[in-house]
Formats: sequence, structure tokens, C-alpha cells
Amino acid sequence: MQVNVLDSSRRLHEDTRQYPTEEGIVYPDDRHFIFSSETTTVAQFRSQDYGMERCTLTINLTDYLFSQRPLSVDVWELDSSTEISRYIPSAWATAPQRRKIFGTFEADDNSELPWISNEFSCPSGSLMTFEFGCSSKIPECQIDFWQHRSSQSGMSYT
Repeated sequence: MQVNVLDSSRRLHEDTRQYPTEEGIVYPDDRHFIFSSETTTVAQFRSQDYGMERCTLTINLTDYLFSQRPLSVDVWELDSSTEISRYIPSAWATAPQRRKIFGTFEADDNSELPWISNEFSCPSGSLMTFEFGCSSKIPECQIDFWQHRSSQSGMSYT
């Protein structure tokens, strides 16, 4: 889900990739990630496994960094414990407020990728909501990619 950084109300919008088939429209489980001077991306991760109480966030943009070095992406933890879905109108209207900076992903020609966060608490059944955007250190970044749920590139939560 994307947020226009100039929109003070932080309205959410989401791109979809659909295509027609003989049986009807197919909506693949792809998510659009955009980090630019105008747009940030909000992503939610659910801790489903019982006993999985310690998690890490991994950012692997190796496939997308051909011309984007140096790059600095801020990762914000958002103030939300409920699912954000277009099917839940009260949760879908605007992005939650930023709670705190979670970390900053930085890449230059000498960086080791992927970036893996420090471990953090993630109780079973909880939702973690993050916002990804260009850091003020390098505000003119431009990353734009689609990620499938099973892809090893992009964002992952373990």
C-alpha cells in the first residue's frame, strides 16, 4: 500500500496487477513496493507460528539496485495492531501514524546485502506494520518493484 508523502492525511492506495483469462480476472498475490521522494510503502506482516516470538525483517534489493547506489531507506514502525485491508473500510482509509524509526537500510558499492534487522519481539498472532521510504540522507532515491509472496528478493519477515 502506498502513501503520498505530500498528503498530510496519509491516505492509502494500492496498485494491483490483474489480467484477464477465459475464467475471468486473475489477481496475483503480488505487492507493489515504491520508495521515492514522493511515495512510501506500508507493509504488514503477521506472526502466525506459535512459539515464533523473535523475528527479523530482511530487505534484499540486490535485483533492484543496478543504478541506485548509494541508497538509504528508512523503515518506520507504525502504530497499528489491526489488519489494514481494502475490505475493512475503517482500517483502509489512512496509514497509521509512525511510532518510531525501526532502522535504516543503506547500500553503496561496498555493502553486504541483504540487510537483516536486529531480532525483535513478535508474539504469535501479532501484526507488525512498517513503512518504507527514502531517507533524508539521500532523499532522491527511486525504487519500484513488484514482489510475489514467495519471492526471495524484496522484503521478508522471519
